[in-house]
Amino acid sequence: MAYDKAKWHFDAEDFPKEIDIEQGGVHIAFFYRWMLEQGFAGEDLLEDMLEEVELVKNGKYSALDLLFEFNDGVLLEEDFNTAGMNFANQYYEAETPFAEKYAFYLKDYGELDLNYLEGIEASAYGVIYSDENYQKVKKVLDLRYQEFLDFEMEK
Repeated sequence: MAYDKAKWHFDAEDFPKEIDIEQGGVHIAFFYRWMLEQGFAGEDLLEDMLEEVELVKNGKYSALDLLFEFNDGVLLEEDFNTAGMNFANQYYEAETPFAEKYAFYLKDYGELDLNYLEGIEASAYGVIYSDENYQKVKKVLDLRYQEFLDFEMEK
């Protein structure tokens, strides 16, 4: 199952034509990086791209590059292990019990004060893929993951 595809975004009518298509995957890459840093990489990803995953985790390789080079800009369920899938299934999607109680990723992402490409501030697609922006996203992901763990314990 695909959680998200950069193509869905760069093919959208509101995608600014003057920016690179990779901008359609910035929000995906932030989530991808966080998942990899948490140790949620799936078996196939670890078999095929272990070195790159480790480089992403150590801040030496861009999760945006890995997303496009390994997955053609697609965030897949099989990119993650069971623990990662459980979180992504509840938080990346909008209509889940967890998302209804707390929030879902794109809602949280859209509410962050991120840095944008010059002239593209009016579009979520103008968010710069940078460590500064990632740290803001990471803070929210850390919070939501803790809430997810608590949510799971309540079941």
